[in-house]
Amino acid sequence: MERNKKILSLLLILLVISCNNLEKEKIFKKHYFERVFQHDSLFNHFPEEICNNHISYFYATPCADYDCIRGFAYLLCKSPNPTNYRTTYDYLQSCMYKPSICFSIEWLFADDPVGRYPYANRYIPGQLPVPRMESFDFGLGYREHEDPNYPELPVRTYNLPEDLEVHVIEADSGYFWKEKIEVFRPQELGPWKHGFSRGVALSEKEQMVGYWVMVW
Repeated sequence: MERNKKILSLLLILLVISCNNLEKEKIFKKHYFERVFQHDSLFNHFPEEICNNHISYFYATPCADYDCIRGFAYLLCKSPNPTNYRTTYDYLQSCMYKPSICFSIEWLFADDPVGRYPYANRYIPGQLPVPRMESFDFGLGYREHEDPNYPELPVRTYNLPEDLEVHVIEADSGYFWKEKIEVFRPQELGPWKHGFSRGVALSEKEQMVGYWVMVW
């Protein structure tokens, strides 16, 4: 019994440390985005406290140099009632996510976007950009295939919830970086060569809510 108590105490300590680290990482990345990008409320729709939302995954890679000026962050959380978020925000666009019909952006911007990501980085008139959701790890497994142009970088495609909805809270095209840098962007992006998008993704079946911020 005493041994079990010690193990439980250790697990609780590790959980607190992990949560604190995640919270610090979120705050750091948020400030980084705001320092290099001309928008100070990109993360307003993210939950205030990561730990209380059963964090599943958090990732962000903002950068501002001549090789890549882009940023991407997402947070996946377990939620018993994800559909409640349908009325939480005012959305500019809502739809079921289908790779072949959504205007999705893969933030890596490979030199051959059509070949590496068949449906991504292609502007669809009348639609707002959302992330290539197959880049999100929903915990449902994944598959990989080799890209002949980049054999050392296989394309990883995560499996998606069947009922995945994407809701855009805010999006705008244009150059909003504080530093002017010319970088490669696929011509298929059309008027969305640069811009930003933020919103939420919902799955009632998997009981998940995903928050995203994407700037490029």
